[in-house]
Amino acid sequence: MHLWYLMFLFMFVLILYPVFRALKTKGGQAVLVKLSDFLTVPGVMYLLAIPLILIDDHVNGFIVDVTPGGWGMAFYMWFLLSGFILISSARLQERIRTMRWVSFGLALITTVAFLFFEHNNNPAYAAMSESLDDVVRSFSSWAWIFTLLGFGSQHLSFKSPFLKYANEAVLPFYIFHQTVLLGVGYFVLQWQIPDLLKWIVIVAISFPVIMGLYEYAVRPNNVLRFLFGMKPKEKIAEAQPALQTAPSQASSD
Repeated sequence: MHLWYLMFLFMFVLILYPVFRALKTKGGQAVLVKLSDFLTVPGVMYLLAIPLILIDDHVNGFIVDVTPGGWGMAFYMWFLLSGFILISSARLQERIRTMRWVSFGLALITTVAFLFFEHNNNPAYAAMSESLDDVVRSFSSWAWIFTLLGFGSQHLSFKSPFLKYANEAVLPFYIFHQTVLLGVGYFVLQWQIPDLLKWIVIVAISFPVIMGLYEYAVRPNNVLRFLFGMKPKEKIAEAQPALQTAPSQASSD
């Protein structure tokens, strides 16, 4: 079941593909520029939460009901489309970076408010909780997204061999991790040892198994690379040593 995320993402990409194609045209690019310029106005980017509120209030049925991950399908499609908009503008990404501390403060405030409304059983707050719970959750979600993107842009905008390796390995690692964890855990949980020690043993065994599967099975094989969502491995042409020819010497009479 941990692969539900990939299945949903694939479905959403197929559904939104015509929209993405339209936004890549000349007219679509003009729309993206105007939209991103609007979103770079201080504070406006947080209004991306409003469609989440409208979806919750006006769209009914399966596409709004809670699914794996805590949101309905329509919500996830808006997050995906919004991500396409955010990544299309360098100015908007810079705004997200400069607003990272504001986003962090807003995220903390809205998280506390959400937890208050979600877990407060006082009848006096029941009506307020019902009307504000989804509003607070929507703004809190975007505040945390902007916080992570902002601090990531500030502190992780560099290249290194480790980051290059980890970036390529992340999807295969995700696909493997739960299967390996459950397989190892099935045996370890039967041991008569403290729970903390069980956790340590499961992690200590599972991590190298997952990385071993990636490193020796997936990473060097172009077929498996494709199936695990990776780009084909570049073929490095072997450098042919240059033929060294001795300079000819003029014969003397």
